[in-house]
Amino acid sequence: MTKHRAFAVIVICVIYVLSLIIHKQNPFNYRMDPHLIGRYYLSQDIPHEVDGKRVFLSDDEIHIAAGYLYSMGADPTEYNFQHPPLIKYMFGFMTRLTDNPYLVQVVLSLLLLLLTYFLGFTVSRSWKGALLASALLAIDPLFISFSTQALLDLGQSVLVISYLIVSVIYTRKYWLQGIILGLLLTSKFWAGSLFFIALINCYLLIKRRFDTRHFTYQICTAFFVFCLVYARSFIAHRGLFNIVFFELKTLKYWFHHSVSSVPGASLVLFMTGYLKSWWGAREVLRAQYWTLLWPIGLCMTSIASVRRLMHERMKPNLMTLIYVISPTYLAYLSIQAAYERYFIVLLPYLYIGMAFSLVQFFTKKSGRR
Repeated sequence: MTKHRAFAVIVICVIYVLSLIIHKQNPFNYRMDPHLIGRYYLSQDIPHEVDGKRVFLSDDEIHIAAGYLYSMGADPTEYNFQHPPLIKYMFGFMTRLTDNPYLVQVVLSLLLLLLTYFLGFTVSRSWKGALLASALLAIDPLFISFSTQALLDLGQSVLVISYLIVSVIYTRKYWLQGIILGLLLTSKFWAGSLFFIALINCYLLIKRRFDTRHFTYQICTAFFVFCLVYARSFIAHRGLFNIVFFELKTLKYWFHHSVSSVPGASLVLFMTGYLKSWWGAREVLRAQYWTLLWPIGLCMTSIASVRRLMHERMKPNLMTLIYVISPTYLAYLSIQAAYERYFIVLLPYLYIGMAFSLVQFFTKKSGRR
């Protein structure tokens, strides 16, 4: 088994590097623009803004600039406050260390591939199926695009799958669950993370493995970690920083800016690769990173989840949970503004379910022969 794991790690790394080459993505040569911080000031409603000289930056540039300011001691509630600072801190310190924040994304990409393999092997006991799932993720154009974009969704994806693994497999490690949960909630705005927290713990409740006392310890640990990530804000406010009020204010901002004006737009985008913009001329746009594997995988996992739930009579196993994640998370996304990058969180489960279904099909077919 150890040989299989070592082989899988090597293959996964090779496929990832080849995918970078094929998609012409090179995260290793980037150097931070020395004028980025100045342009960032001109893009924000902050005291540095100069009348008539406002500029517009991509989320990628905003996260790099904000992370750099955080690493220099800036209060994260003053710059790009709408998302918690954990991943941006990583971008900032990596920029100061190497002048290249994208190296964080390379590490997170490899972690996501390896965690996908580990989870896939755990639920299927098939190293071939687990390797196939990781390979499908490694060649996904959306996944590869994160290697050269300083976006927060990739880090969130790594922490979501980590939380699922420690919650479902290492159920007694409540302190580890709490640490990962706290990091997850500070990786990106936590609304999407709450979906996974609720789904995972509902699964544990159905399986009669939910422990109220341990979950309470987990929440307390997570809250401590959450506050620790905002340590600079507590220092800036001399200990009087009301983190609960601040998060409620951020939630209000999220409702105002992120709720979709076209319900179901995310599902249409995922299934077809097309989106009707809610800005500008409201034209129909083609998704940049869409792949036919998405609708195929969604159909396969949706059918499999219904069949397994009917067969198991509402007593799901871990594989059923994997199948259920993709369609239910897409239903959740349907109330939000549609963005391709939001899909990265569900892709590991989509490809695990897809790979497991394919392995089952070909195993039965060869068995009949």
